[in-house]
Amino acid sequence: MDKQMTSPLGRLVIDEAAVAEELLADVLSPLLGLTARGEVVFKPALSGKGNRLRVLAALLAAAAASRLGLRSSDRVAPKELEGMAGIRGNTLRPLLRGLADARLLQSESGRYWVPPFALNAVAEEVRRG
Repeated sequence: MDKQMTSPLGRLVIDEAAVAEELLADVLSPLLGLTARGEVVFKPALSGKGNRLRVLAALLAAAAASRLGLRSSDRVAPKELEGMAGIRGNTLRPLLRGLADARLLQSESGRYWVPPFALNAVAEEVRRG
């Protein structure tokens, strides 16, 4: 028999994918939707919100779309993020660098994403608005 099933510590074992998907749905559903093509559609709740919140919400949306199979990856290039969040590159790039320096985002080959270790922190920031 599996040790996870017989040990009291087995209660600590979670399905991290299900937990992440539940978190993404709870945080994002009041703020945005996804088209069948994986495009982000901001709802009125994001109107007038700051650029930081819009970027974080867009990156969480990319993660959600990837998990749903609507995108091939949760990693987003700044040029694509400009269109998703409606923020110009000269404003967006320093913001992305700051978020990466704060360890809320990771980047590789010019693409950004919310890493698993930062998902809760980013979700909480987006939730607080």
